[in-house]
Amino acid sequence: MAILENIRKRTTVLILIIGMALFAFVISDVLTRGGFGSGKTGSSVGEVNGEVISIDEFRRQMEAAEAQMGGQATATQIVNRVWDQTVRNTIMTQKFEDLGIDIQQDQIMELIRNNPNFTQNPQFQDADGFFDEDAFRNFITELRVNQPQQYQLWLQTEDALIRSAKEQTYFDLVRAG
Repeated sequence: MAILENIRKRTTVLILIIGMALFAFVISDVLTRGGFGSGKTGSSVGEVNGEVISIDEFRRQMEAAEAQMGGQATATQIVNRVWDQTVRNTIMTQKFEDLGIDIQQDQIMELIRNNPNFTQNPQFQDADGFFDEDAFRNFITELRVNQPQQYQLWLQTEDALIRSAKEQTYFDLVRAG
């Protein structure tokens, strides 16, 4: 009872202390973020090896993963998968740049030539049943002109092939070392 009476007597002091603590909290946040209107807030989901991961790019990857998986995974599983993939891709991209690993256009065509998804497609085979590069190139050109959405899907597939080839080159270098 005596304690409550002492608190009641000193309410202005108590309110002043709480107010100063809140003010200090807000000021520390302003100083660490660089201002009230800083563009950093809400524009990234994280940082990997000093590289900021954009929230827009992460959302785009989330939508693609959701479309790819259909309803077979929970939102948490998809977020975890996309985040792990983003971290891996970011680190590997930095390693590729450090080592100067790059894939040329002729190497991409070699990858396509060795991929059964493309070589066994009758649309890309000649009269003898072999893969026809010209038919494939014409198909991609036709996609770019007539079906831009399908062409964007092709570009994503091409990026995946390039990434796979770079990873294979990187792992070959590691094994050789």
